[in-house]
Amino acid sequence: MREIFRRFVLAVRQLVKKVSLPKAVPLGAATLLAVAIFKHLSIQLFLLVHLSAVSIAFVLLLPEILAKLMDRPEFAGQIFARRTTVLATLLSTTLTIAFVLVIFYRPWQHEGFTLEAAVITFVQGAFVGGFIRALFVTYLDNTLKGASTEAIEAMLLLAVAVYLLLFPASEQRYILAPSYLAGISAGFLAHFGFRSLTQQIARSVRIRRYILAQLYKPGRKFEARESHAINLFAREQFQELEKLFKKNALQMTTALVLVQAAMYRLQEKYDKALTVIDAELIRCNSIGELMPYLHLQKALCLAELGINVKGMFEELRLVFVVNPGCVLAKSTWALRTAERIPPENSSATDRALLKRALIYARQALWLAQVEDPSLWGGILGLPVPVTWSYLLDIVGYVSLRNGDKTLSKALLEQCLTTDPKFAPPYLHLGEWYLIMSFDRDMDQEARIRNMKLARLSLNIAKALEGDRNSLTKRRAQSLLNDYFGNTQTRLRTT
Repeated sequence: MREIFRRFVLAVRQLVKKVSLPKAVPLGAATLLAVAIFKHLSIQLFLLVHLSAVSIAFVLLLPEILAKLMDRPEFAGQIFARRTTVLATLLSTTLTIAFVLVIFYRPWQHEGFTLEAAVITFVQGAFVGGFIRALFVTYLDNTLKGASTEAIEAMLLLAVAVYLLLFPASEQRYILAPSYLAGISAGFLAHFGFRSLTQQIARSVRIRRYILAQLYKPGRKFEARESHAINLFAREQFQELEKLFKKNALQMTTALVLVQAAMYRLQEKYDKALTVIDAELIRCNSIGELMPYLHLQKALCLAELGINVKGMFEELRLVFVVNPGCVLAKSTWALRTAERIPPENSSATDRALLKRALIYARQALWLAQVEDPSLWGGILGLPVPVTWSYLLDIVGYVSLRNGDKTLSKALLEQCLTTDPKFAPPYLHLGEWYLIMSFDRDMDQEARIRNMKLARLSLNIAKALEGDRNSLTKRRAQSLLNDYFGNTQTRLRTT
């Protein structure tokens, strides 16, 4: 007996020596998960409560399983961009199964069911659900940032194992299973709500409130129809706004034209916006106080369309003549200048333009901190939208194009953290990874890894834009075509 025990100890020691700590942790987590699953299926294979527990565990791990099996950036990009849909799927699954268990077992009819026990079980589920979703979000973030995901994967396996082990499936506690699943759903929602607050998802609402506050600020003088148009625009009541424009078609003022063009931009009807702006530029006084905003509106439309780049910069120049401190004009000039210069073999002239773009981007960031945007700046900025993430993204991207790779990545990752549904930072992070892959001193494995992350980032940018045919989406697709045109990953070298 002693000899058998000694051999067993030696075998375990040899196994520990062969398996490094990073590998042992996921192996231990997977083992615990397997034990938890076996515990449920071995008690009574076809009992509804055990099948429900294992089914939910499978759904919780499904996104990671699919991402591993498919190993395609396009698929991973869709999962990343559609995190709300993934959450809705998890919620609907858990709540549906909880409802089925309630109907099937009718827990309130059992003597062992108490409100106190149900609340305790609900709280346990909420903690487990919130923790699992936090791990899922961290896993996606680490994947995109190129950080190791092994520890997160191990913790996710452990969390699902804990979920199974805490699942009330014994003969004395199975009637509490619906409360536990309801708690899991509540944990998902609580974490989602907390992140929504920290990410400032209501930014556009605040911009609209700012527009309305500026509109009714003492000293503002607008005609009644102009005030009404601005009010409707801020509330996005576009049908009523269209009726107002038709009613005043023969008596349009510059203020009304600005609102009309901003509405068309928000609806992605850039040709219509340019038509009304050009007509107003011909009609109105060339030295009017609203003229710079007309030129800025036209520049923003041309920038989004990606046509007539020379005309866009000319319109921005006209804005600078009258208002050299315009945040939107400076940030737009900086971004579009950096985007139009190729990342490889830029000339001395291009490098000088990139330095100027960096100065403008930093000035725009500084001006946004020390000055409140004007009413019209808020209206024109609503379709962008001009937020802190928007400005940091531009500074980060222009810094990258000026060679500051460390600062640029830090700023771009900050944008992803504060506003994960804003597409441009993903586009620019994709370009960051592409530029890193051009480094001749980088080994082949690192270059392939950067190309894979670039492809993932660009696909996320595309997915976040949805059906919008925006410049961000077109640029992401263009880069994907240039560097990943065939089914095999191609490394483009300088």
